[in-house]
Amino acid sequence: QYGRVLNFKITNTILFYSSILSLFILIAGMIYLKNNLLNKLLLIYFMFYIFNAFICSSFSNTTERYTSRISWILPLLAFIAILLFIQKYRDSKSIQVHIEATPID
Repeated sequence: QYGRVLNFKITNTILFYSSILSLFILIAGMIYLKNNLLNKLLLIYFMFYIFNAFICSSFSNTTERYTSRISWILPLLAFIAILLFIQKYRDSKSIQVHIEATPID
């Protein structure tokens, strides 16, 4: 198809680095947050990713464009993990303020 006229080198580079950063964020989220919902979402994502790779490799040649269809999900999950980090930080701050504001008799 078009004899490799389309160049996806820049897109693939951005996708690679954003995926690596997202993986680090998600690993930190799994270790620090210990959130069951986040862990279940990650399990479903990786099962879907493997299933997608199996289907695409069985019925067609392996190319970068197949993984780019679902590559946006990993940064989305990392964004969700960041929001959970922020929520946990705010909750811990509000508990700390409540403890400091409580008078001791």
